Amino acid sequence: MRQKIEYLQFTQVAGMRIQEVVKDEEWQKLRRSLIDTWKTRALENCRRFREYVLRTGEFKTEYPEAPHFDDADPLRIRRVRNYLTGTGFRTKTITHPEIDVLLQELNHTWTTALAREKEERRW
Repeated sequence: MRQKIEYLQFTQVAGMRIQEVVKDEEWQKLRRSLIDTWKTRALENCRRFREYVLRTGEFKTEYPEAPHFDDADPLRIRRVRNYLTGTGFRTKTITHPEIDVLLQELNHTWTTALAREKEERRW
């Protein structure tokens, strides 16, 4: 059984400046390693992002149902979401169906977790 790691809350991460969010050496190394690889390795890059978010090398790219990012670090989710909504992806210079799937999964996790935390604070 995996030990549960305590992370910042999604609402805390949502309020952080992006400079604070991306200030992480592991993230910067991963980000740099993906430069100029998206045209030929989009599927592999998405797999590496999933592994980064989930902190595991066991994630399979082909899966019967969407992965559960519920136990993932909100900082990691925000970093990847921010990256995948950058200019190259927004303008469709970089495209691949798996990028869209990954972004949709991360967005769903993000919005659901934010709503859940806000609801919990109301009570």
